[in-house]
Amino acid sequence: MKENKTKPDIRFKGFTDDWEQRKLRDEAIEILAGGDINKEKTVENGKYPIYANALTNDGIVGYYDDYYRVTAPAVTVTGRGEVGYAKARMTHFTPVVRLLAVCSNHDCYFLENAINNHKVVVESTGVPQLTVPQLSSYNIFFPANGKEEVRIGKYFHTLDNLITLHQREKRKDFRKKINIIVGYMNLVIIYKDYGKEENMATRGKSINLFLMDGEASGRIKCTLANWTGLAYKIPRIDLDRCKSREDLKQSGVYFLFGKSENSEKGIVYIGQAGARKNGEGILDRLKEHKRNSKKDYWTEAIVFTTSNNSFGPTEISYLENRFCNLAKQANRYEVKNENDPTMGNITEEKESEMEEFIDYAKVVMGTLGHKVFEPYAKSNVDNQNDISYDTDENNTILYLKRKVKEFGEVQATGMQTSDGFVVFSGSHISTEDDNTVPQVLKERKKTVKLDENGNLIDNMPFSSPSYAAMFVIGKSANGLVSWKDENGKTLKDLELNK
Repeated sequence: MKENKTKPDIRFKGFTDDWEQRKLRDEAIEILAGGDINKEKTVENGKYPIYANALTNDGIVGYYDDYYRVTAPAVTVTGRGEVGYAKARMTHFTPVVRLLAVCSNHDCYFLENAINNHKVVVESTGVPQLTVPQLSSYNIFFPANGKEEVRIGKYFHTLDNLITLHQREKRKDFRKKINIIVGYMNLVIIYKDYGKEENMATRGKSINLFLMDGEASGRIKCTLANWTGLAYKIPRIDLDRCKSREDLKQSGVYFLFGKSENSEKGIVYIGQAGARKNGEGILDRLKEHKRNSKKDYWTEAIVFTTSNNSFGPTEISYLENRFCNLAKQANRYEVKNENDPTMGNITEEKESEMEEFIDYAKVVMGTLGHKVFEPYAKSNVDNQNDISYDTDENNTILYLKRKVKEFGEVQATGMQTSDGFVVFSGSHISTEDDNTVPQVLKERKKTVKLDENGNLIDNMPFSSPSYAAMFVIGKSANGLVSWKDENGKTLKDLELNK
């Protein structure tokens, strides 16, 4: 609602009274800032939650069994990071440092949305933060009729639950924009399929990479703006240098990366590690893998944990399951997990938060050099003679068709990638190689998976278009002239015209 208006343009039926603009401090019973945690009294699962200045895990960093500072209902407001984010709380709780709390007689869901729609103005010249005096000076319009306030609050709360539900279902190609105007609030919400990359890729990201050893080949610490997640890239030979890292004694999820001796594919093992009674967590688990002779293939580990030590057994089980399935679906790496990790029991609210964590983790993982979650292309196969692919708009689908003596016709589809070239599943390849084919390609063909018609079951990556062409044909070939687009133009010509 504009300042010179006292009534909203659109409102629920039956309400006609004027609205009034008031300072939040005049309407609140109390506005307070959080304090330090009493670590001796915190428990993993208790009666009264402890909320931190974070969005992941609903901000919960622990529980007290017999103490709380704020009586519900109340609203928490973040003072750092995602400054000014409000959340209604319906359980007695304790806020920690940099989290603000508002206690009032107003409907919590209404107040939550009123604060979230208020323009955030921070006065700090350093790290942006919201203080109690700044929050207290917020000018907010309130309905004169309390019933209208409750009605609006209930409406937005229901809408928030619907958003969580649709995120959880991950419906394909589901994208819908809804304009909602209730009172002075104009809220635009975009439903997006969380199975797609677009929700992260459409915006720029600020990523901090800290070279812990002063060189790119050493240990790297990675953080992302407005994300409580924390990632480490650790070479296998440098594990012992991490023993003083307290955050690597926490719970988290890890990836062990290596190279296959028989193919161009990378190898990955995905696991979880919980904090142990002896004070050891992720790092101790990595050391166990280093001593395991059956896992001598890995050369570096990438670890995901949090800066506020908020992961419990539920979170790491869910992340391990999702990361493992995403890596298998992408089929860019050979996943060495023998058993499928269990997802565990997780609430839909926490699942939504973990999916947000996964979105950020995908960005970080690619930045650290592993495209384990990125498929070469998504194939849509109705039958082996009718294959289409969803690819990046900057890439071109390429085709190879040739008659091979003593075998017959080969037909393959592929695409250049940032790593070289990929031959898509469904391609019909020669099963025989002559003496002009490099030995490494012959060895790969011995382990390739074909269906009953001799078509590739999996996408096959190669270091160059020529290696890909030789693999398909079974003879020496120049990939720049063997691969052509749908108009018959060779890859060589396409590169010259770019």
